[in-house]
Amino acid sequence: AFGYDAFRDADGMRTTDVATSITATFRGRTMARALINDGDETFITLSGATPLRGDITLNACIGGSGCTGDGIPAGSNKISGMISGLEELRHDGVWIPYSPAPRDIPMAEGEIAADGSFGGHLEYPRTARGDLNSWDFDAGSDSASKYGGNLYGPKNGLEAAGWWHMQSDHRGRALRSSLIGSFGAKCTEGCN
Repeated sequence: AFGYDAFRDADGMRTTDVATSITATFRGRTMARALINDGDETFITLSGATPLRGDITLNACIGGSGCTGDGIPAGSNKISGMISGLEELRHDGVWIPYSPAPRDIPMAEGEIAADGSFGGHLEYPRTARGDLNSWDFDAGSDSASKYGGNLYGPKNGLEAAGWWHMQSDHRGRALRSSLIGSFGAKCTEGCN
């Protein structure tokens, strides 16, 4: 994702320089691929890359001292959201519900940096105890499901764009693919 940065790490341009909090709701679309591997946890061989699409909603509290509102993070410079309605492109060109993943994938509360970049974890998959699945996939690296992006445009017409990655569930559950996607969303509430 790229565009005109709404914020940057310079005097008067940081999110931390915004005196009155911006309570923002972004709505948009996501495109992704379901990368199916051969089942080997050590050597990945892709055997498919099914196209996916869906909706995305992001809620942010930018600058100031905090926000209020339904679904809006309370703390300053925080973001959270939801990926929903994932569909896959069937071999005959028809979009159908993508059933291996849950219908709604929560984007846990993450941080918005001074330069307008943001990131956090997806709340799927979870362990049987309900903990986020942070299975070490490759030589001890952190492969937890994540999202990230940046805020673009003028402050009275903000947009958000970025990426997300949902790791496969290695415990033999429904999601055997790793999902990798991008998104774009326009501020529909709170940015005027």
